[in-house]
Amino acid sequence: MGFHRGRLNRNFIADKALSTERILLRQVDALLEAAAMSQALSYVVLSGLLEQVSYRKDWERAEILWAIFMRKGIEPNLICVLARAKVHLLAGRPTAVLEILQGGMAGCGSCFEENGRLVVEYAQSLLIASHSSLDPQVLHHLREFLESGHFSIEEKTSASTRNALKQMKALAETLLSDPRDLRLHDLLVEWKPKEMSVMATWDNLPAGTKYLDDMAILDAISAESVSRRCDDLAGTSLVLCEANLSPATLEVASKMERPMFRAFVSSVAGQKFLEAAKQENLAMQAVAMNSSMIDELTQTIQNSSNEESMKAFFASPSESTAAALNLQPLLEACAKCMSCAAQPRVANLGSCDEMLKTCSTVMTKLLKSLRKAVSEEMNQVCMTISKKQAALQSCRRQQKPAWYDPVSVAKAPRGCLSPRWDLAAPNCDELLAMLGKPPGVMLDWEEGLPSALRAAIVEALSTDSGFADRLLLSLGPRGCVLASRADVAKSSSSNQNGARKLMPLVCFGEHLRDLSLDVAAMLTSDDTRKLPLLHLQLQEPLHESGCELLWYRLLKPADTVRDVTGAGDALLAG
Repeated sequence: MGFHRGRLNRNFIADKALSTERILLRQVDALLEAAAMSQALSYVVLSGLLEQVSYRKDWERAEILWAIFMRKGIEPNLICVLARAKVHLLAGRPTAVLEILQGGMAGCGSCFEENGRLVVEYAQSLLIASHSSLDPQVLHHLREFLESGHFSIEEKTSASTRNALKQMKALAETLLSDPRDLRLHDLLVEWKPKEMSVMATWDNLPAGTKYLDDMAILDAISAESVSRRCDDLAGTSLVLCEANLSPATLEVASKMERPMFRAFVSSVAGQKFLEAAKQENLAMQAVAMNSSMIDELTQTIQNSSNEESMKAFFASPSESTAAALNLQPLLEACAKCMSCAAQPRVANLGSCDEMLKTCSTVMTKLLKSLRKAVSEEMNQVCMTISKKQAALQSCRRQQKPAWYDPVSVAKAPRGCLSPRWDLAAPNCDELLAMLGKPPGVMLDWEEGLPSALRAAIVEALSTDSGFADRLLLSLGPRGCVLASRADVAKSSSSNQNGARKLMPLVCFGEHLRDLSLDVAAMLTSDDTRKLPLLHLQLQEPLHESGCELLWYRLLKPADTVRDVTGAGDALLAG
């Protein structure tokens, strides 16, 4: 009992420290968002905050800070870009570093010849990304970087920088000629990744084992290459997944939504993985899952007797997110893990801590493999512009409607493509970002839908500079606006058999302006009884510069909000 009490006390202290940290972070965010602080914020403050965050290797916190400053209209300089890249590099995300530096150079008007540190950061990250994937197109990008002479830059660089680039050049040449003897730690040349990053604690992995935790893809990598890598991973089971076993990886992977699993089990990679998993006789650690999923997971394992029932579990629209493989040892391992507190020793499995460590490792490998196997769906928000362009053109060729969800202010501008989207669904800040305007604009709602917002909607739908034919604009507690160009609305309503038709705008009569929707009656889940009625008011349709706008105004915002992370993915996946 003393052993377990001590562990519980440690867990309580850790939870309390985490709670305190979250409170402090929220207070910092509130301070940064305050109007009175706007004059004090600058790129100097941003770079200083990012530098502090880098010591904690908390890349998610860095992105929150970056978004706050971008909303405030702060123009980041190259120092800010490098500070942001440093956080991601120390967190073991070199492919994200490449994307940040590429965008940063474009935004700041910088080039490799002007900044030795920029070359070192980019070269170091490119070496690791190339070593991890050995993808021909990634290696082609490395060869181009080598032949451009960037490794030999001497102007405005220190002796240590020149020495580091000399080592990296030799490693790049070896990586392109014969990478078989190169290991991960050989690639860590620059002092930050070598001494401070999480990569320094990773296993010394060989080339081509795809060990990177994040799945950001370089512009040069094609969708076919991604698919091929997923199939290779599934075919070799979990042998190549000895990468970064961080809690963040486990948390992200465990939140994969049902449609992602459905797509996974129906793919070639999914079938290979299922077969390989059976051969590996895997066990899973149920305690590592979200606590609300443990009972459901256990019941699912008990009821699963063959592959078909497992597929049905993944595809069932009424089930929550879970990862369950049809293996007999699975239930036993989960049950023993969950009852571990009452059994300090478990027969044939060593001590409780040893068993938990073993299960945790296997579980993390499993979730990491699943995440990589559905990388294209998991990383829709991180897709490069070229992949979005290809997806949009594919929809056009097949005469299918294409819907774009910007996801964040940072990623929103990537959706301004040609041809246009059938429908885009941004919020206010994302809409402004897509139009090249600074987010965080204060709007006057006293006289109805603000004129600035109406103008932005018209611009987004315009045939000259717009990016979509229809717009579903989220207004948070104020509801949403459905908008369309008048010619598109008429075309949709008249073309009932058209493959690209979407719901046209409808003019409601006076007596239908106020609506109370019974959301619970529309759903099949047993957990909908507590859902309140949704009270909406349909404002008079607005006709603005050849566009039709319909405002669904939320009359009574919910008293409490439930976390529905992944609901958007589920909606778009059908």
